[in-house]
Amino acid sequence: DWRPRLSEMSRAHVGDLWSYSSRVLGFNLGKALVQNSDRLIIGYMLGAPAVGIYTFAHKLVISPASSFVGAVGTYLFPALSRVQGDMEAVRQDYFRATRIVVRVVLAYLLLLVFLAPLLIGPVFGEEWREAVTVIRCLAVAAFLVSVFSPVGQLLKALNRPGWLLAWSVFFSILMLLGVTIGARWGVTGAALGFSAAHVI
Repeated sequence: DWRPRLSEMSRAHVGDLWSYSSRVLGFNLGKALVQNSDRLIIGYMLGAPAVGIYTFAHKLVISPASSFVGAVGTYLFPALSRVQGDMEAVRQDYFRATRIVVRVVLAYLLLLVFLAPLLIGPVFGEEWREAVTVIRCLAVAAFLVSVFSPVGQLLKALNRPGWLLAWSVFFSILMLLGVTIGARWGVTGAALGFSAAHVI
């Protein structure tokens, strides 16, 4: 029947955890705000049909890669945290997990890039054929997500949440600029801007 009570909270422990947890919270809040901002920009600048094409491509390319990376991340963070005092063990675990992620995501993306022109029209309808170019543009970003997303788990495990937050702010600004500038050339330009931010 026990329930947490405010009176039982330890200010000393809250203070001890705050510098770490506040930065991780800031990162997660920023990520939640920015995650759909590319679609908001495209909708504002290009209209609903462009958002539909972009979202369709995003769900086929970015979402599966991010989901797989996230699943591996749930393993990687506690694994790296357990060995954080042994940098050689951290290095080995990190590179082992990253190699698996990159190989799986790269195989999926190569299949998607080569098969998209053959499958999109017949499977989803000819009205989605414009998404093929967007899929190919976003494949670059999806591959890079598989390469650098595990770095977030590494930074958290090595007690560097401030670096993670700073990186998140920098990347968010870069991505918003890339999509905004790219959208001047249509939905394919917006996807190129999104991928360019990942490359940078």
